[in-house]
Amino acid sequence: RKNFTSNNPLPDIDAFAGQKFRVMDSKILIEQFNALGASAVALPFGELYTSLQTGVVDGQENPLDTIQRMKFYEVQKYLVLSDHGAMEDVVLFNPLWWNSLPEQHRQVIVTAFAEVVPALRSHKAAAVKSALSVIAEGGMDIREITAEERSALRERMYPPARAAYLERAGSDGERLIESYEKAYAEVAGQQ
Repeated sequence: RKNFTSNNPLPDIDAFAGQKFRVMDSKILIEQFNALGASAVALPFGELYTSLQTGVVDGQENPLDTIQRMKFYEVQKYLVLSDHGAMEDVVLFNPLWWNSLPEQHRQVIVTAFAEVVPALRSHKAAAVKSALSVIAEGGMDIREITAEERSALRERMYPPARAAYLERAGSDGERLIESYEKAYAEVAGQQ
């Protein structure tokens, strides 16, 4: 899950206004940050540390283990634990290739993923916990947002992200987003 860092305090959602945030070069991400009143700046990841250090951008978003591994805590003052966006690893296969495999080979692949995924999730959880500890020791001011703040972020960021995605993905994207929204509603209802 992604979190925010900045050299300026982020006490609430309105504090994003006027700040420059580095994003990946994605219209979806640019629209999300613009919806917060921030200026989205698309920069290559390799330039991010120096850009934070020199003030080219005020802040950025990344998972905690990335923030720790890249030592962004050395050049950022504030961390907001927002869990506002997912960075998912997805394995996809070309359907023609997948369907050309013998059933026994497909089953080996499915079984391997079923065995590996729980261990990967456990490893990621441990990495995030360790990263937060290192970041805290690095002296960042850390604030966790409330459920209400997370909801307000979603209300601002999701509509423009959705529109940008659908503009790019068309009718195939519409079916996928409807499936996502249904799953999100089910998960949100369980919390």
